[in-house]
Amino acid sequence: MMPLFSEIVRLQAQRGPLDLSSVLDQLNARIAGSDVMLRWGIVGVENGELLVEVAVLRDAPVPDGGPASYAALPNVPGVRVAIVVPTGVGAAIGGFIGDAGPVAHAFEAVADQVLVHPNVVNGAGMYGGGPNSIYVDGYSLDQFFAHSVRLLQRRHKIGVLLDRVREDQTVALLNAVDAMRSVFGIDVCGYCITDDAVGGEVARSDYGHFVGRVRRPDLLFDGARRLAAEGATAIAVATLITGVSDDDVRRHYAADSEQCNPVGSTEALISRFVTWSTGLPCAHAPIFAGALGDGRNRVDPRAAAEVSSQTGFPCILRGLAKAASRSDGLGLGISDLAAVVVPYDCVGGPPALGARMAGVPLLAVKQNRSAVGISARSLDARGVVVVENYAEAIGFVACLRAGVAWETVARPLEAVRDVSASTTKALASTDG
Repeated sequence: MMPLFSEIVRLQAQRGPLDLSSVLDQLNARIAGSDVMLRWGIVGVENGELLVEVAVLRDAPVPDGGPASYAALPNVPGVRVAIVVPTGVGAAIGGFIGDAGPVAHAFEAVADQVLVHPNVVNGAGMYGGGPNSIYVDGYSLDQFFAHSVRLLQRRHKIGVLLDRVREDQTVALLNAVDAMRSVFGIDVCGYCITDDAVGGEVARSDYGHFVGRVRRPDLLFDGARRLAAEGATAIAVATLITGVSDDDVRRHYAADSEQCNPVGSTEALISRFVTWSTGLPCAHAPIFAGALGDGRNRVDPRAAAEVSSQTGFPCILRGLAKAASRSDGLGLGISDLAAVVVPYDCVGGPPALGARMAGVPLLAVKQNRSAVGISARSLDARGVVVVENYAEAIGFVACLRAGVAWETVARPLEAVRDVSASTTKALASTDG
C-alpha cells in the first residue's frame, strides 16, 4: 500500500521578500527518500510561518515513465503565454467549472499559442480551450516550470480508467465517451474498470479549503498500465470522491460563491499520480455520490456548466486528444514563454518560481483573487507585473508582440533614469 494524500505543512518564513527557491529547498528536505512530492503551493501565512499544501506519495514505486531529459535549445519563434489557475484555491476566475475559458480564448488573439491546464478550460460537458491552446496536465506543467521537461503537442490515443462505482454511473460515463467519439472523432483505445474502489476522499482544512486523500492509488497504477499496454498515450480518469457534504455543494454553486472547489485537491492527487507513475498525460473528472448539482435552480454562472452536464468527462477527452507530452529534448521550454499569468494571490508555487528562474515576466491579476494563497506583494518586485484584470494582461502581451515597452503606454510617463552613480558604485564594490 502506498498512501497518497495532501497535507498542510508549516515552514519558517524568512525576513524580507519571499524566496521561493528556499521554500522548495525546505520542502525537499522534509521528504523521505522513498517518498515523492507531487504538488506544492503556499496557501497562507500564520504567526510568521508559511502554510504550504503538499501532495505526497509515500513509499513510492519506481515509475514507468521517468522524466524526459532537458536539453538547452534555441528559443522557438513566436509569442506564447501560460495561463495558470491552481485548482481548489477558490479563484474568482477559473475557480469553478471552465470559467477561465474566455480568458484563454482572448489571449489567443495576441499570442501564437496559449498553454492551459485542465482547471482553466475543463467545463464538464463543455471545453473552454481554443484552437491555439495547448492542454498540459498538472504534473507535466509543474515539471515544465521546474526546467525538468520540454513540452510537445501531439495527437493521443486515450485510455479511459473508471473507478468501480454503481452500474448507472459507469453507463453514463461510457455514453459520454461514445458521444465524444461519434461527434468529435476522439481516438479511444478502450476502457478499464479498477478491481476495487479507489477511495478518493476530501476533508475541509483549518484554512478554508479542502485537502484530499486516495486510499488505493495502486489500483490506478494497475489500470493505467493495462491501458498503456493497449496503446494508450493519454489517460482519462473518473473516480468517486466522497466527503463532500450537501452544504459544500450548495455553497460552491451559490451565486457570488467564494467556496473553494471541494474536490480539486483530490483530483490533482489522482491525475498527478497517474502521470508521475506512467509518464502519460492524465486528466480527471469527479464522480459524486449524488448529482453534480441541481439544475432545476439557478446557480452561479461560473458553475452552470457542471449542473447542465450529466458527467464531467467530455471536457477532459477533448483536452487530452491533443495534449502536450513530455518530450525527449525537443519542444517548448519555459524560456520560450513571453509571460506566465496567475491570480494575484497565487504567486507561491512552481509557476512563479519557474518564471523567475527563467527571467519570464510573471503577471499577477488583481481582479482574480483567491480564498487561499499568498499575494504578489509578498514577492520581490523584480519580474512581477501586477495588472488590474485579464484585459490589461492581454494588453501587456500585445505590447510584447509589438516590441513596445509596457511602461511607455501608461501615463504619467516618467523620464529616463540616470543610473551613472548606482552603476559606478556597483562596479567599485565588484573591483574591490
